[in-house]
Amino acid sequence: MHKLCGFSFSSFILFIIPFLFSGCSVQEPSVPSWNVPVTVPLSQQTFRLGDYLLNDSTIVARGADSLIFLDFKGNLDTVRVNEEVLRLPAQDTSQAFALGEIQLDALTSLNSGFQTLGELMPDLQNLVGQPVPFTVPETTLTPAPQVLNSPDFDKALLASGRIQVRFFNNLPFPLGPNASTPDGMHLTVYDNQNQKVVEFVVSQVVNPGDQVVRESALPQNRWIQQPFRIEYTLPVAQSTSFLVTSDLLNSAGFSLELQFRQLRALEIVADIPAQQVSRQTSFAIPGKNRLKWGKLEQGSLVLNFNNQLPVGLTLNFTIPFLLGAEKQPISRQVVLPAASQQAVTIDLSNAEFTNPQSPGAYLDSVTVEYQVSTQPSSGMVHLKHTDQVAVAIHSDPLVLAGFSGYLAGDTLAMAPIVVRDIADYQGLDPDVQFQQVSLDFSLHSEVNVENLILKLHLVGYHEEQGVVTDSSLLVLADQPITPGQPGQPGTTTFTLTGADLANFLSILPTSIKASGQVQVGGNTEITKGSRLWGDYHFSTPLKVQIQHVAPFEADPTVIEPNDIDQQVRDASENDLSEATLSLQVENHTPLGGSVRIIITADPTAVDPYDLDHLNPDLTIVKDVSLAAAPVDPTTGYVNQSAMNPIELSLDAREIALFAHPPLKVGYLLQIDDTAQPVAVRANDYVRLAGMVRIVYNVNSNN
Repeated sequence: MHKLCGFSFSSFILFIIPFLFSGCSVQEPSVPSWNVPVTVPLSQQTFRLGDYLLNDSTIVARGADSLIFLDFKGNLDTVRVNEEVLRLPAQDTSQAFALGEIQLDALTSLNSGFQTLGELMPDLQNLVGQPVPFTVPETTLTPAPQVLNSPDFDKALLASGRIQVRFFNNLPFPLGPNASTPDGMHLTVYDNQNQKVVEFVVSQVVNPGDQVVRESALPQNRWIQQPFRIEYTLPVAQSTSFLVTSDLLNSAGFSLELQFRQLRALEIVADIPAQQVSRQTSFAIPGKNRLKWGKLEQGSLVLNFNNQLPVGLTLNFTIPFLLGAEKQPISRQVVLPAASQQAVTIDLSNAEFTNPQSPGAYLDSVTVEYQVSTQPSSGMVHLKHTDQVAVAIHSDPLVLAGFSGYLAGDTLAMAPIVVRDIADYQGLDPDVQFQQVSLDFSLHSEVNVENLILKLHLVGYHEEQGVVTDSSLLVLADQPITPGQPGQPGTTTFTLTGADLANFLSILPTSIKASGQVQVGGNTEITKGSRLWGDYHFSTPLKVQIQHVAPFEADPTVIEPNDIDQQVRDASENDLSEATLSLQVENHTPLGGSVRIIITADPTAVDPYDLDHLNPDLTIVKDVSLAAAPVDPTTGYVNQSAMNPIELSLDAREIALFAHPPLKVGYLLQIDDTAQPVAVRANDYVRLAGMVRIVYNVNSNN
């Protein structure tokens, strides 16, 4: 039997007591009760196979490199973050924002005026004073077109808008569909280019004294130009008789009101009211870096505004993520007459980059918010939606006192170092060909950067009496490094294997030169003087064939009384309703086998693995199979663990043992025989972690 030494894990207990009170009856003799789950963790155990296999007489070693244990180490030169990282170069950028669609909402209504019955039907003058009523038949009347002029605009290239017509019928007869005009009344609007703007068809009957309102969308992406001409088709809905008097001819009639609504123009000649424009522009932080926070030591920002509009304006701008000395976003107001320029200079000394609305959020650009209010034109002006306000932004070199954020990328060079006399090869055949070699790296970083990527070049030299007779190159690319803090370095350990490494070692190098680069990027907090260094370790692995190896024992652990809930210890066997044993077995070896878990409450037990001397009524023995981890077909090594989740139910006898601590816990690892040699590395392991979940019943009596 083999003892696993160096592992002493104390047990601990996590209490989870969700009191699940259900509705309780007050009828006798029932009393309220509920179930309470309690978890008893089992200490984690790790078997490192190399520690056992090298000392086991039943292990058969295979392969030429299995008997060669080269062990040589070296150090990587220290690199530091310097002040250049804290400097942002000067930058120039030009931006512009267009006025956009011109908006005219409060437009004057265009009124046709009142057209009398006498003007519509002048022949009725001859019937004034006649005692016999005049009967108008179902006919269609066509009044003379009317011309309307708008005081608001001369012409416009429409983006969108609405037009509304309101028709008042004060004639002594109804208007609407009849036999000759079955679709009803037509009201058509033309512009001065004789283009139809819109046509309204009123199919309902409009009785005397009534009005009708119709609205339609204006044509898009088309010019319209005043004056506007209105043409009518007025069908008499039904034959009507009335006495013709002078008063009737002058007081009866009709009128029309036309109104443009919600007018949006791409280009217009008009008396332009004040336009309100909100725009936001931004320029990127140099180098695609992003800032979370930055303190500026020196620098300035110059914004040169160019108003290209034919009207004056007032411009307010704010840089929300750039705080001045008062800890408020930097803002200014600029008044620009029509077609004028003005420059504004902002001193950035002691300013801070940050996001006051979302502290800690990353900034990949500096945003400038603009609020523009144009002045009314006081007359007709020609304005386009593409007319714009341009701004040229120049930033001096910005010197940061410090910052945290995101670095898109930087590269730090590592000075070459040479390690000599790394190994003694006396007695070794110079033609040996290694098949299995590992290279362990330990890298230490005080640089708090999320992504530190190492690219390392190792050149091995074989020397005979001071003369280089052979050399080999090994390149380690794109290896992530764990970040750290000054005085608290993060450590990264990784292992390199494969044919390139075996070929590198096969020249039997007597010295090694190491050089390379470190790529820096990602979430970053820069501190001057942060260091990065490392060391490396070459070794050959063990190739073994397993034949009838004895099981390996882990050091026993003890579940003490205070590790188990008091109510579980005090509970009767009837109150302990159920329990499960959950295990997570991680196998990072190419070897299969089984694991035996032994839990005993036998007070006389000295060795929990000596089942012959344990009381079987006070002992739990569970055996579970262990699946081998998959092997990389190229290297022959395990690169990914096999996870073996296991759930085992405990019977009433086994559950009752947890009411009588202490309990001793042991693990036995049995490795299956292998039909051929397999490669086992020093870092290959089997790890076990588990817990027992006990459910006990609680009632008001206990």
